[in-house]
Amino acid sequence: MFRTIASRENNPVHIMTQINELACRNNKENIFVTLFIGVLDLPTGHLRFCNAGHEKPILIKRKRTEGASPDERTIDCQMLDIKPNLPIGLFDDFQYEAQEITLKRGDTLFLYTDGLTEARNMANELFGEKRVMQMLTDCNTTVPKQLLDNTTNQLNRFTEGAEQSDDLTLLIFNYTPEEEREVLDEELVLQNDVRQVEQLNTFMKQSLQRLNIEKPLIN
Repeated sequence: MFRTIASRENNPVHIMTQINELACRNNKENIFVTLFIGVLDLPTGHLRFCNAGHEKPILIKRKRTEGASPDERTIDCQMLDIKPNLPIGLFDDFQYEAQEITLKRGDTLFLYTDGLTEARNMANELFGEKRVMQMLTDCNTTVPKQLLDNTTNQLNRFTEGAEQSDDLTLLIFNYTPEEEREVLDEELVLQNDVRQVEQLNTFMKQSLQRLNIEKPLIN
């Protein structure tokens, strides 16, 4: 449903509303799903988003401490104050609300399911939001791969072999507009000649490869 609707609509509220209306049809089992939909404008960092009962994303920034050298920076983690809204699949007439923030160069957004905060150890203790925030602060990095590896390692040590009770999904991305702009600003001018279409194919493949798009998606 998301792929179908998002292919013709880029307003997160409209996407969420239409998905919810469809999900409510013949939903006799009362199944519901939490969802976070965001639309990021790469050149400006403007992020429009709509939340449907999902966990609050965490914004991770690097900040300079007073008197420190330019290379000495610490991490500031902020749980976004988002409107919870209802999960999709409950009421087909629910009015979802949109929000927006502007990411700055180097900002990292950390999104996760409640399988992270509600993970339990052998003593039946929750991993919890406070432990997540402390973990991200102590990691002292905004690099997604390092954050992913550290989160996985910390969680494994905490659960100590306890059975996983819920799904765990993480999505971490770092906003680096300069790297993207170099590719997005490239141009190709073709004459009105069908024989030049092959140049377009080559141009597209090379540009998408520089964006690290996987081959199946490039095709």
